[in-house]
Amino acid sequence: FRGFFDSTLRSRNFSVNLRLVNTDCSAAAASALALPMLLGQGLVPGRLHSATADVPPVVAVAGCYCSGASAVVSQLAAPLKVPLVSGTSTNPGLSSKVLHPYFARVVPP
Repeated sequence: FRGFFDSTLRSRNFSVNLRLVNTDCSAAAASALALPMLLGQGLVPGRLHSATADVPPVVAVAGCYCSGASAVVSQLAAPLKVPLVSGTSTNPGLSSKVLHPYFARVVPP
């Protein structure tokens, strides 16, 4: 697809960064790892305080692999209106748009 988006990307000021984290399917680990990504880090108001990092908040999350971790991250991301897309979380409870309004998956529950 080289050149396919050249005219669009030239006029936009953005970058794409990927960050991989391993939650070991733990909801506790997922919440601890997700908060810095969802809120960002640095000295900018609203971010988690960090004198050494200047990391803006994410605009979307791809993952988690396990339903328990997805449920926790989905509930943390929802008030911030950050979508979470999972390719492997199959718990039927994640289908509730009341509890998980910004969660989507590419596999059936």
